[in-house]
Amino acid sequence: MRSGGFVSALVVLAGTGWLTELEAEESGTPGDSPRDRSGPTQDVAGKAAAAKGKTSAGSKGIPWVSLDKGLAQVRVKYIPAVVVYEAPEKPAPLEADESAPQGEAAERGEKRKDSEKPGKSTTSESLGEVLSDVSLKRALRDFVCIRLEPGDLPGPYPPEPEQDSRRGDRRGQKTPTEAGKEPKKAGEPRTPGEGTPAGGGKAPGEGAAPVPEPGKGAEPSTVAGRLRLAPDKSSLLVLSFREEVLLRYDGETPKRSRLSKELARVAGFNRQLAAQARRAEQAIQQSRYAAGVGEKRKAVQFILPFETKEAQSRLDAVAKDQVNKLIEEYRLEAKKAMDAADKLESNRKYTEAIQAYDAVQANYPFPDILQRANVRKGEILRKMTYGF
Repeated sequence: MRSGGFVSALVVLAGTGWLTELEAEESGTPGDSPRDRSGPTQDVAGKAAAAKGKTSAGSKGIPWVSLDKGLAQVRVKYIPAVVVYEAPEKPAPLEADESAPQGEAAERGEKRKDSEKPGKSTTSESLGEVLSDVSLKRALRDFVCIRLEPGDLPGPYPPEPEQDSRRGDRRGQKTPTEAGKEPKKAGEPRTPGEGTPAGGGKAPGEGAAPVPEPGKGAEPSTVAGRLRLAPDKSSLLVLSFREEVLLRYDGETPKRSRLSKELARVAGFNRQLAAQARRAEQAIQQSRYAAGVGEKRKAVQFILPFETKEAQSRLDAVAKDQVNKLIEEYRLEAKKAMDAADKLESNRKYTEAIQAYDAVQANYPFPDILQRANVRKGEILRKMTYGF
């Protein structure tokens, strides 16, 4: 019975093809079955190639552009940018060879240990692989994605047009990055007028690492000097629509969750400041046009709402500077007109003086100037009525 059962089992195995595989494994010769000796190796290689292809495809899903094209979009569309620079990979430390002398093997082991000291990045993920994550790709939709190559660093930083009717003249103005300032630390009070999110929220970049010193020989006009990049260190920078560095990661790969939150904060922060900047720049254009056609009162009325403390707190540094320069220009004109009216009053030309004060009030409707002109006219009427 046992012999018959064993023969039946062999027949079944032969029918399914497993017997042929067993014979092939015993003889050491590869067969055509899926259990061939070379199968596992080919399987691993296939999975590695597929993973590599998947990573590459994910990285390609991000619309990377060059620095000059990216900054052109930032300056026209008022949107923030993510700048990625991946330094060339250094050759990996050699593995200790068992056949090598003990002294040489020990030296190689020391080099390997040194490369694994705390503080040095041990992750094998590149910045491109991190950014290809689905959650980050969604966050990057609100940004211009700029990729820098090693050959871009010594090149000149793309200059901004000398005069832009929308953004104003920024010649001679320095961003916090150019001036060597560091990003705001957590809990550090913000300077009034720097622009704060609605509701008093914190600006992005708080708690970020200090801005590194530019590399030796790096000119401020170069890409490396302006963005403070080191050729041998990978970096990820987040720029505002004014090209200020709000966030930076140098020599480290940030966690996806942390980076996703920071990008969302920057996008919201940028939208608020960009909207206020556009509104201010439109008012400046309208004001200058009205002044050019002789409608001084309208010119002042266009820019007057931006003089309040609340409005000033919502403007970024550049927009605030542009608004205040125009307001100062109109106030200087009003002061000269008031001085001329005061001179008429001191010369006892009361009728002409009252007319001059009326003209000041009509052309320069600043609240304090309106009040002062009313006071001066009251004094003139008292002198004309009572003689003192």
